[in-house]
Amino acid sequence: MSVSRRALLRSAVAAVPVVALAGALPGTAWAAGTQWEDTYKAAAGESFVFAEMEFDPTGAGWLVGDIGWFPDGMWGPRESSGFAWGWNGTKWTGYGATSFPDIIRLTAVAAAARNDAWALGERWDKTAMRMLSIPFHWDGTAWTVRSQGASGGELTAVAGSGTNAWAVGRQGVAPYTASMRRWNGSTWTETALPADVRDKGATLRAVQVTGPNEVWAVGEYTPVSGGSAKPLVLRWDGTTVTQVASPLGTANGYATALQVKGGEVWVAGSKAGGSYAARWNGSSWTVFSPTTAQITSLALYGTELRASDSGGKVFRWDGTAWSAASAPRPATFGTPKLAGGPDGSLWYAGFGGVDEAHKYDETFIARLRP
Repeated sequence: MSVSRRALLRSAVAAVPVVALAGALPGTAWAAGTQWEDTYKAAAGESFVFAEMEFDPTGAGWLVGDIGWFPDGMWGPRESSGFAWGWNGTKWTGYGATSFPDIIRLTAVAAAARNDAWALGERWDKTAMRMLSIPFHWDGTAWTVRSQGASGGELTAVAGSGTNAWAVGRQGVAPYTASMRRWNGSTWTETALPADVRDKGATLRAVQVTGPNEVWAVGEYTPVSGGSAKPLVLRWDGTTVTQVASPLGTANGYATALQVKGGEVWVAGSKAGGSYAARWNGSSWTVFSPTTAQITSLALYGTELRASDSGGKVFRWDGTAWSAASAPRPATFGTPKLAGGPDGSLWYAGFGGVDEAHKYDETFIARLRP
């Protein structure tokens, strides 16, 4: 890496905020005949990795991840710093190391209002020699640490608002136990899980708050008797957390994505030999296989459901069947993140190019209008 490129990246990491991020192209269509519009394209030398994106009811939103650089050159190890992009309805604004000191990466985000958002970050603890999960809250002006009660575990996902914000993950040491924590306005408090879940090695990967008395969380567990991981689905009803039947029955697999759509609950992830997307109707699961690559995110596009996989492709559920859907680039790469906007739009953050040989070329955030 040249000195000038390294300086560019370190400058971007420290800039808070990076107003009107370089490469921002609000409303610019990628190519004639497509509906996807670029709202941001990374400038040359910028190395971003996206983790999660969400929009609030006003149309403002957040996208979190990290910005990286290669101190020993492009073939050396990558270093990174937590980074967040805020969308105000017109442009993206960046928040770097000054907002998230010593954070290696941001891993999850929840956007409830323009003055109420949550993000999870990871910080390396040199004494304990392990990663620490650090929750941050956005009050409309700045990101501040809200880690009271969050120590002693690894948080992987966050959702909700006000005093009904939830963070999930795992706690303890391997084989770990699942963790669901609720923010009461001053601290994170652990929610009791069913005894048979506490006895399993488990990690929760995604959470969604659907009302004041309903929270869903998914991940995986390892049976007490041993063996491979199986999908884990939990539901809080305002009082008690209960375990819902696994979407794969007794088969092995992981649950990494969650989307509650009306009276349906969709869970997606990986299984032996490929991936799956499963629909819960309140009493039973129906399992589909939209793609063989792992499904990495689910999002609503108006009344329809969309899924993205680890190859960057997008798939559409129209209420009857799954089919391939358009992506912002002809060739895509990596694990893109999808999010639905309150106006019925669909958002995609990822990597792509004009063909397979150039699918690594561009890092971008695109929008598909309603």
